[in-house]
Amino acid sequence: MLEAGALQCVAGLFKLNNTKKMYQMAAWCLNNLCRGRPAPALQLLGPALNIMPHLLTIDDEEVLENACWTLSHLSDDTGP
Repeated sequence: MLEAGALQCVAGLFKLNNTKKMYQMAAWCLNNLCRGRPAPALQLLGPALNIMPHLLTIDDEEVLENACWTLSHLSDDTGP
């Protein structure tokens, strides 16, 4: 999914729609795209870093929870 550009599509959602539900769905997608074993290649996750400052300013518990999990996945250095 990452190699096919899914992360760029999720990032684009933040520019198209600013409803609470869209933010929740996009944050959930972002969380799931950034997790896994082995960890996804960091160069594929770059667009997620551009989204994080925006996600962390949204006043919604579900969005913030997924944003924090995304940060956790991005900073996980346990690697394969």
